[in-house]
Amino acid sequence: MAEKSRTLALRVLTMVAGVALVACAIALCRHAGIGTTAINGPAAVTAEAARRAGVGWLTLGVTTFFLNLALFLGQVLLLRRDFQPLQTLQLAVLLVLSTCVDLWASLFDSIVFDSYPPRLAACFLGAVVMGLGVHLELRAGLLMTPGDAFVRALAQVTGHPYSRDKVIVDISLACLGTVLSFSLLGGLYHVREGTLVSALLVGPSIAVWGTVLDGSMDWILGRRDTSDEPAR
Repeated sequence: MAEKSRTLALRVLTMVAGVALVACAIALCRHAGIGTTAINGPAAVTAEAARRAGVGWLTLGVTTFFLNLALFLGQVLLLRRDFQPLQTLQLAVLLVLSTCVDLWASLFDSIVFDSYPPRLAACFLGAVVMGLGVHLELRAGLLMTPGDAFVRALAQVTGHPYSRDKVIVDISLACLGTVLSFSLLGGLYHVREGTLVSALLVGPSIAVWGTVLDGSMDWILGRRDTSDEPAR
């Protein structure tokens, strides 16, 4: 019993660490100024439009919440009867994610990028950190952010590897962010080359982190049954 409680506690900590890293990646890529993470493109554009309109409460964290809420509803539609009621607790994870996004954003405000190479490096780092965060969420085997759980649901329905469908979803949301940017801001903002870096690298990064860390995670968390999970 004590061993099960310890394992559960470690899984919860792993999940929370994953969510915090995803939030970090979102805030870092946006702060780099050459394109936010692909999955968060629509949220970043909407937050910028709200800032210009003087709607100060509609922060990146808040728009991230609404975007992920839409993706939560999307996974319910994808899975239908296979959707587990316990997964509604993703909404609690979403609150943590949204809060962490704004906290990370405030921390990164003190960092100044005075040339292009550091900005590009920050985008690459953000993609790698995002991949690690998503891998930890998957490995914890509990709850994920709704955006990542939507990809998992899509992979479950299509039978594709998770990392493949992650790229597809990221590119789709980057395209949506582009449309919103031209519609709301009259130009291309927050969806740039950094967004492309994120769209192309996060999926493969998840797979690489799995290869690197799974042995250690098996030792820490115990082996898991992956027979009903989509491949990475």
